[in-house]
Amino acid sequence: MKNQKNNLLLVLQDNINQRMQLLENYLEARAIQEKVKWELSNQYLVDHFKLGCRDFFGVRLNEMCFPIFDTNEPDPGFLNNFINWFLITNVNNHLK
Repeated sequence: MKNQKNNLLLVLQDNINQRMQLLENYLEARAIQEKVKWELSNQYLVDHFKLGCRDFFGVRLNEMCFPIFDTNEPDPGFLNNFINWFLITNVNNHLK
């Protein structure tokens, strides 16, 4: 029983890491658009999400790690366009 709980926790943690990939990729794309350096890792975002952070540089996430809105979009619709692009082109879509 203890091994099953540990295995479940590992699966849930992996799922968070995969789900946070959308945020990481979005923030990288936004940094490029804004001509600023992006050096934070996916693990940094995951660790802060686990601590309860739901707002990352103006991007608000829901409990499923999905971006709801961005108060710092470089252009109107930038977040929505990126999400559409990500969902269409990401062959390993982990948002299931």
